[in-house]
Amino acid sequence: AFSFPVQQSFERVFAENASPSAFYRAYKADAANYPAYAAPNLFIDNHDMEGFGDLLTDKGILYGSEDYLNRYKEAISLLAVYRGPVTMFYNTEIGAACHEECPDYLKGKTGGAGNDSGRFNAVTDLSELTDWERELYDYTGKVMALKDRYPVICSGNYKALISDKESQIYAAKMSDKKDCIVYILNNSDKSDAVIDAADVGADKLADVVTGRLFRAKDGKFNIEMHKDSARFLVKWCK
Repeated sequence: AFSFPVQQSFERVFAENASPSAFYRAYKADAANYPAYAAPNLFIDNHDMEGFGDLLTDKGILYGSEDYLNRYKEAISLLAVYRGPVTMFYNTEIGAACHEECPDYLKGKTGGAGNDSGRFNAVTDLSELTDWERELYDYTGKVMALKDRYPVICSGNYKALISDKESQIYAAKMSDKKDCIVYILNNSDKSDAVIDAADVGADKLADVVTGRLFRAKDGKFNIEMHKDSARFLVKWCK
């Protein structure tokens, strides 16, 4: 089964600027419909709906701009911490949008597959990518690999650390006896995420994507968050 209730949060959060906690609330509500061992499949978009990139451009976010790239990174980061199976429609990893490649009657309607329907062709040659497309492609590979590197993302205890309905920052901890991952999503301008060190049981956290190290001060972490960005933090052991 596909998790359409959670998928709909991608538009609300990234195209309409709803609080990222909408994902958490939608996930909890959807999970309640399934036994503990099961989880529906999450996806950003598919061939039966308007493409994610088209949702962004419909809201005035320029295709290929820094804001466009950052919103795509945010969306893909959520797939990386989803606790069930995920599906990524082709070329989501390079920020595809139907836009000018679609005929007028399909613009704003679908970002889907099937060239006979006039929908966009997949890009399969990495040498054809622009700089920002390659940046997103590499980012996708890094964050999706975290699922294998840290199984705790899918199987550990899950606790929301920042989930205020009014906040544009969401944070959660996934942990077991071996590992602890802290995921933070900032859906606004540059800001800090404040997290109690006691909640993560550490006084140092390292960003596993960028390598940046954060130290707690007076029992709290002040995690610098760039505009429209995500972080994956682990306990620093050295």
